[in-house]
Amino acid sequence: MARVHAGDGGGGDMTIDAYLAALERSLPRISRRRILAEAREHLRDSAATHGAAGLSLHAAEAAAVDDFGPVGIVARRLAAEGAIRETRISTLVALVAVAFFVFPLYVVPENSLPPAPWVEKPRDIFVLQLVSVVIWLTAGALATASAAVAWTRWSHLPLRFS
Repeated sequence: MARVHAGDGGGGDMTIDAYLAALERSLPRISRRRILAEAREHLRDSAATHGAAGLSLHAAEAAAVDDFGPVGIVARRLAAEGAIRETRISTLVALVAVAFFVFPLYVVPENSLPPAPWVEKPRDIFVLQLVSVVIWLTAGALATASAAVAWTRWSHLPLRFS
């Protein structure tokens, strides 16, 4: 296995295993396993293509690594793509969580508390109810808007600047 050269972004005569080791150190811990498996597959396929063109195993691996790109740039791009996926998932979770607020705001009090002792609802309770419903509707609208933005091309904006 070739040594990773100091400051070497990607290529030279680096093997696939050395490249993946350098990439692993550059990736966030959360998505490391999935990203490395995909990168390994792409690099092996590329090396096989270069090997079929008549290059030795070492030269084919070095060519595949050169084609894949420098470790730093690849790690930033893959981390940004992972962040987009995580953002999409978190917006859906937020949307579902906001929908479940209907239980503590309506279902639980309606089914667990006794009837109110007053004939007409006091003004301060009415105002608190109104404020909580407005906050809940606002949270629902914001969660819906964030989910909509996360699932559009706007979520890829960080990739353009990396």
